[in-house]
Parts: sequence; C-alpha cells; structure tokens
Amino acid sequence: MLQQGEYPRYQERIVEVPQVQVQEVIRHVPVPIVQEREVQVAKIEYVERIVEVPQIQHVEKIVEVPQVQVQERIIHVPVRTTKSNVFE
Repeated sequence: MLQQGEYPRYQERIVEVPQVQVQEVIRHVPVPIVQEREVQVAKIEYVERIVEVPQIQHVEKIVEVPQVQVQERIIHVPVRTTKSNVFE
C-alpha cells in the first residue's frame, strides 16, 4: 500500500501502439488523350475505256487452184481399107 506522500512507482517502457497514419502521395500517371485531326486523301475514280488490240486469227479457207489434168481418151476409128492397099 501506499503511504501518504508516496507516489506509486512507475516504470517507463516503450510500447508500440498500432496507429494508422494516412499520408497522401501524388503520382503522375500519363493518361492517353485522343486528338482528332483531318488528313485529306485524294479520292481515286476509275474510268473504263475499251481499247481494241489487233489479234492474229488463223482461218482456213478453201480455194480452188487450177491444175492441169491429163486424160487420155482412146477413140476407136475404123480404118477403111481399099483393095490396092491390101495387096501391097
């Protein structure tokens, strides 16, 4: 027990008391920003033209060519005999 005028003895100890400290940290993070720009591109129009190109075509054609044909005709002609010719 404590007597009058006495103070209780205290012993100091370091005790960790869990405390939460909030600290604000600023971080710079790149954010993609979309910027639109117009790019002018030439429009292509097609014009169709028909160009005739000469081609070689082989065509067979029947043509009559004059040819000389030799035909032998034998004609039997009776020979007249006279008496004078027979005796000779």
